[in-house]
Amino acid sequence: MTYLKLIFLNVLFILSASTWAKGTIMEAPNTLESACSYVQSIKLTKKQPPLSYDSKKTNLCLRFILWDLSREKKVDQALINKLVSILLPTNPADKKGLQTFKQFDIDYEKIASIISLSKSQNLLKHYLDFILFTSGSADEVRSNGLGKLYSLQAPVFIDMLSKYSKKEKALIINSLAFGLRNNYYPHMNKTNYKRLIVGEYWELLLDKEYKNSDIVREIEAALSKTFNNKK
Repeated sequence: MTYLKLIFLNVLFILSASTWAKGTIMEAPNTLESACSYVQSIKLTKKQPPLSYDSKKTNLCLRFILWDLSREKKVDQALINKLVSILLPTNPADKKGLQTFKQFDIDYEKIASIISLSKSQNLLKHYLDFILFTSGSADEVRSNGLGKLYSLQAPVFIDMLSKYSKKEKALIINSLAFGLRNNYYPHMNKTNYKRLIVGEYWELLLDKEYKNSDIVREIEAALSKTFNNKK
């Protein structure tokens, strides 16, 4: 009797494990729509923004959006705008929703890639506004994302930056300089940094006749100062 009971319990355990595994696999999202269902369900209102977000579900949506964009698949721009506005708050009320995120939960370089691939100037401006809103904080990974965005879209980035006030430009350029230095360390040095940071756009941006050459020089000067800080 005891032997038969053991067999029954073993069979029951195997069936339970199989059902659990099957359920786990079936529940894993395999499309952007399923991965971003949580983000789609969030209601963003100025009067009462969410007090917290699920960091894992939010980042899952981020990864799926980047994956689809990198494969040149069409992604709903409204969804991208919503996700970026969640992860890059530009006012104190929206910032409260990110209290559940740990310091490195938000991948700003992935966000920069999404903004670049979506070719949205509004989102580029949103990132710059986010940097201004968070200026003075010690989280340098935000600057790393800014640096990547600059390298990917330097001409558009500079054109957008030219619309800000002198004080605002100085704050953004300071953050950008450290982001670029971090992103290219240890390959960057005092002789290659001017061309290295702009990549394919070097002929345009290093031309003295370029309409925003003054901003390019300001960025170069700010980056040059970082070489005095030993890493």
